[in-house]
Amino acid sequence: MTTRQEQLARRVAARLDGGAAGGVTAGVERCLHEGESTSAHTYQPVTIALAGSVVSVATLAWNIYRDLQRVTPRPAPQVSASKIRLELAHSAGDEHPELDRVIAITLEELTATSEAND
Repeated sequence: MTTRQEQLARRVAARLDGGAAGGVTAGVERCLHEGESTSAHTYQPVTIALAGSVVSVATLAWNIYRDLQRVTPRPAPQVSASKIRLELAHSAGDEHPELDRVIAITLEELTATSEAND
C-alpha cells in the first residue's frame, strides 16, 4: 500500500469518527500496521470490520480511480463507485452495513485530493 492510499484511509476514518481520534481511526491504524507490534488495546469486532473495510475500499478506490484517469482526467464518482462495488462483489464475506457510506466518503476524499493536486 502506498503512502497516498494510507493517507486516504486515515482521512476517511477521521470523517467516520467525526474528526476525533476514535475507534475507526485506531482500527485503521491497526490494519495499516498489521504484522507490526500493536498495542494491547482491545477493539470491538464491529470497529475492526469497519476499519478493514475503510482500508480495503481506500486501496481499491485509489487503484480504480487511477486506472479510470487513463481514460478520462476526472472520472465520475458514480463510475468509480460502481466499479468498486463490482470488485467488492467478487470478494467473499459479508458487507459491512456502512459500506455505502465508506465508499461515498472515500470517493469524496479522493476527488478532493485529486482536484487539489491539479
